[in-house]
Amino acid sequence: MKIKYLQLDTVNSTNDYLKQLTLNELVANKSFVFANEQTKGKGQLGNTWISAYGENILTSCFLSFSNLLISKQVTLTMLTCLGIHQFLLEILGVDKDVKIKWPNDIYVNNKKICGILIENSFVGHHIESSIIGIGLNCNQRNFDLPNVTSIALILNEKLDLNTLKQKFIETLLPYFDQMLATPNYSDLKIKYMSKLMGVNEMFLYEDNISDSILCGVITDIDELGRVVIKNVTTGQVMVYNNKEISLIINL
Repeated sequence: MKIKYLQLDTVNSTNDYLKQLTLNELVANKSFVFANEQTKGKGQLGNTWISAYGENILTSCFLSFSNLLISKQVTLTMLTCLGIHQFLLEILGVDKDVKIKWPNDIYVNNKKICGILIENSFVGHHIESSIIGIGLNCNQRNFDLPNVTSIALILNEKLDLNTLKQKFIETLLPYFDQMLATPNYSDLKIKYMSKLMGVNEMFLYEDNISDSILCGVITDIDELGRVVIKNVTTGQVMVYNNKEISLIINL
């Protein structure tokens, strides 16, 4: 019988653990692996995700596709972000300032609450499968970084983690079902951009290509998932890949 849900104690990373299960064909589509602790939790482009033991949601989900083009992989990021955004609104309240920070972080009140790492396997021009890793701060209250928050800090109460996990799965599965059905990109982008930090509002950005600071407004996300930013000083419009531009948040 293939795994649909697995709770682990300590693991290097849920993404790596789930990846090994898929190699041995031991996991069913839309399966979740959770852990109390990750010793080598991974973020985007080799960054490390650090989390207190048993305090947060640390999970990875396996998705297998039949006909998803590589050119549409941005939809995986958008739908995952939208699903987590919806989950947080339902837990925290619709009055909370929950935003997506391009490309795939979730912030509340300008502080990071969730990070996402998506690792894809390709066959030809198609994505065969994806492992979607998610780290969501739930009951942790102490962090080494100043711009980080959690559900407990925002609500000023500790919530039952198992209840949160169940709610989390129930909220995200319909969004993952949309991935499997190959969603309409135009409609999806409208929803994603409506939740995106920096759209129709000015922020300072660090241009990591030219090593300069600019004041800009996000005007678009292209079909490759790149962010389009207009420099409000010069009027120049630039297109950036991940890590080529960093939004500066003043606390």
